[in-house]
Amino acid sequence: MKRHALLILAFLAAGGLLCGVSMLVCFNAYEPPHPPRDTVQGTVVDLDSGAPLPGVSLVCISGYPLSFFEHTDEVKTDAQGRFTLPIQYKDYHVEVRKRGYAPKTIDWLPPEERHSRMRIIRLAPARSKSS
Repeated sequence: MKRHALLILAFLAAGGLLCGVSMLVCFNAYEPPHPPRDTVQGTVVDLDSGAPLPGVSLVCISGYPLSFFEHTDEVKTDAQGRFTLPIQYKDYHVEVRKRGYAPKTIDWLPPEERHSRMRIIRLAPARSKSS
């Protein structure tokens, strides 16, 4: 009898866990698409030469405060180093990466500073570890 009771409890616990996980997946997967809150346009350049950098990855990670939901948008710069990055939610940060350059993270900026401070992003070449 005890064994049957333990099996039933284990089955119920696994079912509850599965139900909770599927609810999180469903709510996140079925969030209705909506236009971005804002967009930022700019250019990524080499810090030393000022030359535009093509193929730079800009990843915007945004979400609601104190929630499990997170939205990620990634764009790459064009041949002239230009980008247009959608900003989905108010709380976000942007990761800027290119092989051969030190990665850069830009944290949330107030709207009045966002467009001016991200208009030109300067990436520093990565320093070799042997120096």
